[in-house]
Amino acid sequence: MKTSRNKHSGTVEEHINKLREDAAKKKKPNKPRDEKIEGFVQLDKVEEANLRLSELITEFDFPDRNPTLLNLILYHFDDEFIDLLIEQNVELALPHQLPALFFNPSHESRRRDLDLERRKYVLSYIATRFFIMSDPRKDLKKNFPLKESAPDICLGKNTFISMLSHMLIRLSMVEAVNGRLGKYTLSGRHVMLDEKHKGTDRCHHLSRWVHGKDPSWGHWITMLTTIAPKTGMPVLLKCMPLTSTDPRKVTAEPYNNLSLIDVHKEIASCLREGTVIVEDAYYLDDQSRTYLRKEGIPYISAINPVRFKEVWEECEKYVEKKGDWVIMKNITTKEHAMMRWDPMGERKQYVLSNAFETRNKISKKAVDINTISETYKLLFNGCDRFNSFLDNKYWPYERKGWQANFDDYFFSSFAMNIYVMYHEITDEPIEWFNFSSKIAEEINIHVNSL
Repeated sequence: MKTSRNKHSGTVEEHINKLREDAAKKKKPNKPRDEKIEGFVQLDKVEEANLRLSELITEFDFPDRNPTLLNLILYHFDDEFIDLLIEQNVELALPHQLPALFFNPSHESRRRDLDLERRKYVLSYIATRFFIMSDPRKDLKKNFPLKESAPDICLGKNTFISMLSHMLIRLSMVEAVNGRLGKYTLSGRHVMLDEKHKGTDRCHHLSRWVHGKDPSWGHWITMLTTIAPKTGMPVLLKCMPLTSTDPRKVTAEPYNNLSLIDVHKEIASCLREGTVIVEDAYYLDDQSRTYLRKEGIPYISAINPVRFKEVWEECEKYVEKKGDWVIMKNITTKEHAMMRWDPMGERKQYVLSNAFETRNKISKKAVDINTISETYKLLFNGCDRFNSFLDNKYWPYERKGWQANFDDYFFSSFAMNIYVMYHEITDEPIEWFNFSSKIAEEINIHVNSL
């Protein structure tokens, strides 16, 4: 009988050769750099690097002259967004997973009324979610029955848990999310480009391992923030879940295999002329640097020292021990480079920027200050603070599924922006947990008026 060899047959030698072939296909040769950066020299003793900042301040361009809290809520959870939320989830859910309201066929004459009822139901779910977040119990089910102070539109335990599991702000909705995050905010003097590594199970779809992150497995979400003028709190302008899926297997990954120049092109639409980008060490490479310089976009970027090696080799001539630092200038490219060796440890800091100018010190006796290092630390702190602010706005209970991880981030980002915007339009300071309850009550009043 004639036999055929299957994938489990063959010799060990054939198997090893096949592995070598596959590895060779995956291995990408180092792409030669277009040009090296030359011409950096140390600042003279009488010189210092001074940040060129525009007079821009972050502005909120709301459609209502005197927006209320309800307005702020509905700027994010508007009818179009809720309709998309329903459409995306009903398409994937089984009839028993969501209330019958979302599946029952309707005559055309009742379509309008049914759409309204569905929106009201989703708003009731959102109100319930905010109310639970205001004072969460140790276990989700122990929140039910809800306290007497709960809005009357709040859902019961079983229906709420069903909605929480199957009415998700999905990854495929990120464009709609971004359309609301930055719609009413005009960037100020600077924006921060960083990422949130939203922890998830390593077996979850799109999960990636990142060295130095805790937890090490998660979803990588690049985010652009700016600072609100009155409170100094960070506002999210855009988020981009960066993925690296095989193009043949892409399902709902809108920011898949983006190059760093593509990342910068994506955020450029959020910037006003003169706004400085302050960014994490992941984001600047040769191509993105060339793009920013060509477009006249000022940047202050931490640098991974494997990039622009020729610059840091020049800096290392002056940074020989802990506590040393140097600022270099480049007259041709109008850039500054800074290297600093932490006085207490082994960590070294590298920053490249075109946002500074070289000027003479006000006084020859002025104490030397590492203006680039201090400026970067001060300005970048805003993005770190956004991550910190999000911590108490995430859903406090474990959820299943990779899409729930994105839903948690998107929902919490909406909550954070609403919180910051509210404090920009009022003089009434309010703690988050009380504010969360206040949002639920505002939605309750709105739904009952429809």
